[in-house]
Amino acid sequence: MSNTTAKNQLRYELKMRLNSLSPTMRFEGEQKLIEQLESQFALNDYPKNVLSYWSFGNELPTHNLNEKLSQKCKVWLPVIVGDHLVVKPFNGKQSMIPEPKFGILEPIGSNLDDLSIIDIVLVPGLGFNENGQRIGRGKGYYDGILPQLTNAVKIGVCFKEQLQNKIPTEPHDVTLDKVLAI
Repeated sequence: MSNTTAKNQLRYELKMRLNSLSPTMRFEGEQKLIEQLESQFALNDYPKNVLSYWSFGNELPTHNLNEKLSQKCKVWLPVIVGDHLVVKPFNGKQSMIPEPKFGILEPIGSNLDDLSIIDIVLVPGLGFNENGQRIGRGKGYYDGILPQLTNAVKIGVCFKEQLQNKIPTEPHDVTLDKVLAI
């Protein structure tokens, strides 16, 4: 089986698994993620700049997390522009507008040009393993931006149901520093 076929099969299986999670499990997952990150940040200095994501669909929710983080540090969110991601400031849900194609809320404001200021990046995905390998939705947006985040600790965040023993990888796939499975 080719890597592409293996990835597509795994994506299908993981999407089905994520779709089976209840709203209660999703809510509890976000609460656990908030607790884990706050506990981790309390041991070290709180980061100044966090690149998070605005969850949609069956992703691990981050809306409350982003609001909470923004009280202690600067939160940035990715926005899809063409075939790549740009980073914009998060200034609260009230300062976001729906993206035209899918209706996903996106921050407004100027693009962050100096990605070296990002301390931590929270990375979504469909599947992860404990070695920091991930499989996304197949468009390569994060594989395009992660190498530019040279100073950031790259943390995959997911439900424990998304953990896999093996993730099929290709040379362009970026390995994360850590995975938090809730």
